[in-house]
Amino acid sequence: MDREIWSTTEFQEAAKAHFIMLQADFPKKKKNRLSKELQTQNKRLAEKYNPKGHFPYVVVLNPQGNILGSLGYEKTSPALYFKKLMDF
Repeated sequence: MDREIWSTTEFQEAAKAHFIMLQADFPKKKKNRLSKELQTQNKRLAEKYNPKGHFPYVVVLNPQGNILGSLGYEKTSPALYFKKLMDF
C-alpha cells in the first residue's frame, strides 16, 4: 500500500491539503524492530483505533479524534483511494 498509494506524488499532493498522515508500523522482522517508545505508541493506537487487528488499516479522524471512517487495502489508483478517504 505504501508503494502503490501513500508514496506516490499524486496521493501526497492531494492529501497534504486535507489530511495529517500518520503511519503506525508493526514490523515482524527483528532487524526492523522499532524503539520501545514507538512500539508502545503504536500499540496504544492499535488498541484504540484497530482492536480487530486488520492490516493494512486506514482510519480517518476528525480534529477531535473521532472516527469518521476506515478503509483497508484496495487495489486501486492513488486518486480513487484519496476520493474514498474524502468521502468520509
